[in-house]
Amino acid sequence: MINTAKSNGFRVRSIWPIPKVVRDGIIKLVDVDYLTSAKNVGANWDPFMDDVLDPVVDYAWGIGTTPGKDDILRFTSIGLRTSVRKDLDGMVPGLEVLTLGQKYYNTIKATSSRGLSSIGTSDGFTVDSTSPRITKVTTNHRVTDQEQKTVEIHVTWSQAGDDESGIQSSAYCLGKSPLTCVGDSIPAYSSTSGVIGPFTPQSRAAYYATLIVVNRAGLTSVLSSDKLIFDTTAPSKGVVIDGIGQDIDFTDSTNTLSFQWEGFKDEESGVAGCTWALIEQSVSRNSSSFGNDTVVVRKVVESNGNLTEGSLSLIPGARYISRVTCTNGDGFSSTSSSDGVIVDVTAPAASLVRDGLSLSFDVQFQYSTSAVAAIWEPFNDHESGIASYRWGLGTSPDNVDVIDFTDVGMMTSAEAGNLTLTHGVRYYITVEATNGAGMTSHGWSDGFIVDTSSPELTELSRGSTLWLGPEEKPQASWKSFDFESGISKTAFCVGTVPNGCQVKSMTHIAYNATEITCHDCDLRHQETYYITIQVQNHAGLFALATTNEMKADFTSPSVGKVLPVADVISCVQNCSLVSKP
Repeated sequence: MINTAKSNGFRVRSIWPIPKVVRDGIIKLVDVDYLTSAKNVGANWDPFMDDVLDPVVDYAWGIGTTPGKDDILRFTSIGLRTSVRKDLDGMVPGLEVLTLGQKYYNTIKATSSRGLSSIGTSDGFTVDSTSPRITKVTTNHRVTDQEQKTVEIHVTWSQAGDDESGIQSSAYCLGKSPLTCVGDSIPAYSSTSGVIGPFTPQSRAAYYATLIVVNRAGLTSVLSSDKLIFDTTAPSKGVVIDGIGQDIDFTDSTNTLSFQWEGFKDEESGVAGCTWALIEQSVSRNSSSFGNDTVVVRKVVESNGNLTEGSLSLIPGARYISRVTCTNGDGFSSTSSSDGVIVDVTAPAASLVRDGLSLSFDVQFQYSTSAVAAIWEPFNDHESGIASYRWGLGTSPDNVDVIDFTDVGMMTSAEAGNLTLTHGVRYYITVEATNGAGMTSHGWSDGFIVDTSSPELTELSRGSTLWLGPEEKPQASWKSFDFESGISKTAFCVGTVPNGCQVKSMTHIAYNATEITCHDCDLRHQETYYITIQVQNHAGLFALATTNEMKADFTSPSVGKVLPVADVISCVQNCSLVSKP
């Protein structure tokens, strides 16, 4: 089974000569879409196809507002030429024949020798004799590298327009004078903004950002921005200190911090703005260094002044640096920082305090009522260190009712005179250490007693005999005591005169000894000897006493003659002989 469908038919129409391509414009083989003149028009075309039997004998040219029409320029014979141009100015003197923005068509009519004709029409052209429209080019810039002093210029412009032919291309560039470019331009395509750089401008030199816009008719508009002058000299560096009035290195506050800054100036473009940043640096494990910078606060400030920032959460032991950055009118900046402040909320650790001037020996008693001395080991503070010491004297620990606190700087010993101390009273040295944060701690001695009385030395005796035989040695006995400070030393010597030590020099014995025999004394016959005893109390006072004389007799008595009174003595029981020398 077959189905059949039919069209509604068609009509064969003979076209002769056969049209070829018709182009707008007078340049051979080039078709233009836009003309920049409303008076000078033209066309070019390929010869229409014909043959020797019926060749083309004439071309006529016309212009119309629609293809094939000649309502603008009536068909005019031009012979066998394949291009034509005409000045329309003479058609209506003083008036534009073609309207800007209107599309027109070139039509060519070819006539054969037999009178047959055909037409060929161009794709049309539009008259655009005006350049693209640009209203304003604006710029702003940012500094991309403060050290290298490079900038990046941002160029913006309002939408460029062309009502007749539209925009074909746009580009922008940088120049040192208006409407010029230094180097190649940068294509913008359909964008209304672009970036130039980064580059390093010459300080105080003039620059211009220039926009070049071309419409489809090939007409160009060029517009430059206002003059750009860059102040590449950053503001002078100011001075930033921790604290107000004078620089501090330590603080005992964990929630408040003060700083002061001044000296940021820029003579060319002025200081446009400043910012303050508080940098936190953590301390190393051994407290020898700081690092790991962290910004904890950032705030806009003036170019000079002082500021106390509260409601902070500062970390004990950390260091905080105030960093002020000031920017000139063109974005170039300088930065100055303080040397940092360390948070220290702990007082120094007290160390050993001694009465006297020796760390190895602590004075417990002294006899002087007018002078006192003290020494101490350095106090410890790992965060801010010790800044200074003061010392004083009192009648109880941590009391300075006798000598008020006196500054000794970093010295760890002190002395004072012209005092009036009281016998029998215990006095205490108190030392105050201040750390870098201003926190203080006290340490004190165990005290000393003032003893102005010498020890008692009594009942000194040489022994029971005046004479010392060959086998006998000098000896003495005594009693001693000191109610205030006690006996600390006892010594003796032997001499040939009272209080003399010619035979045996002063020799220490047990402090509580009460008798002595000089076993190593070398005595001489018929010499007189004395033992001298010296006792000293803990205050350093001593008493001295000497025994009565002792004489050495190392010879036996001489034997005399025994002579009876009579030759015969009547003696039975009790008889005696008397010798005479």
